[in-house]
Amino acid sequence: MKTEDRFSLKNQNIIITGGGGKLGFYHAFAILEKKGNPILIDLDKKKLIQNKDKLFELFNKKVSIYKIDLTKKTQLIKFFNHQEKNKIMINALINNADINSKFNDLNENLRIENLNLNFWQKHINAGLTGNFLISSLYYKYLCKFNLTGQIINISSDLGIISPDQRLYKDTKKNFKQQHVKPISYSVVKHGLIGITKYFSTYDTKRLRCNAIAFGGVKVNDKKFEKRVSELIPLNRMANAEEYITTMQYLLSPKSTYVNGSTLIVDGGRTII
Repeated sequence: MKTEDRFSLKNQNIIITGGGGKLGFYHAFAILEKKGNPILIDLDKKKLIQNKDKLFELFNKKVSIYKIDLTKKTQLIKFFNHQEKNKIMINALINNADINSKFNDLNENLRIENLNLNFWQKHINAGLTGNFLISSLYYKYLCKFNLTGQIINISSDLGIISPDQRLYKDTKKNFKQQHVKPISYSVVKHGLIGITKYFSTYDTKRLRCNAIAFGGVKVNDKKFEKRVSELIPLNRMANAEEYITTMQYLLSPKSTYVNGSTLIVDGGRTII
């Protein structure tokens, strides 16, 4: 006897900001695997097309993509008007857009004594302002059509704790030359948890809002991976599949009593 998939997202239309990135791909994979319809938004059209093509190869299903600057309200209004015109009801929004300074991109110019204000502002705009703006317009969209929906904000274990700058230490350099994870990353990831709490209590009849604080996924740098793994009780970084199944649960009808929470998926790193 065939049983219904308890975590089915069939006919669910779900927006993913930062849809051209690596995490955006995982989130879209999670939705497609459960028969849902991801809608990818990103400023980088080339990356959007790359993710769209990879997903088509895997699922033989076309994915909608939109090149949008999240900080431009007029572009977002146009996007929602387009969904309305085509009678596409949006069931959920995943706020995934951010600027993540990866391990290989870190440098001494990201230290607080050197950090350029333009970098700070660009990061805040991408990770907080843009995600807030699309969230507010999504809420207005739900009200207009008397719908219910949910928002999932993608935070990080570094939205719970501070970056451990010792992970990036180079013994050949003095203190002022050391590479660091920038403060703007912490501000964005902590801020998304604050936004989550605010939205979760704003209109509970219409909207649920939660966050996911992911730990790091395995990287190609074995030395760095070993350093991070030593800080994690499970003694390893995450596999991409563990992000996928977590997202499927939170998007599914089986999580309807979860609201205002930050679901921490970090192998236990933040508990010690």
